[in-house]
Amino acid sequence: MKFKQKEVSSIMKILAVNGSARDFGNSYNILNSCLNSFDKNNNMTELVQLSELQIKSCTSCYSCKSPGNPCVIQDDISTVNNKILESDLLIISSPIYMWQISALTKIFMERLYPLYHFDKPSELSGKKLILIFTQAAPDENMFNSYFEHVKASMIFLGFDVIDIIVVPGLRMPTDYEKFPDIPNKIKSLIGREFLL
Repeated sequence: MKFKQKEVSSIMKILAVNGSARDFGNSYNILNSCLNSFDKNNNMTELVQLSELQIKSCTSCYSCKSPGNPCVIQDDISTVNNKILESDLLIISSPIYMWQISALTKIFMERLYPLYHFDKPSELSGKKLILIFTQAAPDENMFNSYFEHVKASMIFLGFDVIDIIVVPGLRMPTDYEKFPDIPNKIKSLIGREFLL
């Protein structure tokens, strides 16, 4: 079920997930600047740092695919997944390492699998998602085919992927400052679905 347009009087919950191993690098700073741009009177925002959590790799045991069974791994992912289910919008940011998303982001995405079901609709069905990829490579189109692959995997889980934002040429932790328009771009994108 797709989310209806947000009423002016309601509170929008925005969850951002930073998949960088650097707590306060470009990926973090871009997410933080985006969250700070939202009106705090009408929005609740939270930024999750995956590097600060205990999250183990999926073991492909398929226990979560038995009716009523949650993931058997006891770590912090259940808390993060509950936050996702409670949110109206999820923003995931990951740096590109060796032509791929970070290992932290990959593990996080794999651990979303318990929310996808064989016998009923995904718990993530219609959940709004924006993907942000930060990269040192100056060519923003260099990894487009890979980004589309990541997008397809998230659509498979049930997400409604609003857009992919690529931020190229980032080497120093403060290089994100070269792209001050990103918060406004994100607000414009989600304006199609929500009233901010």
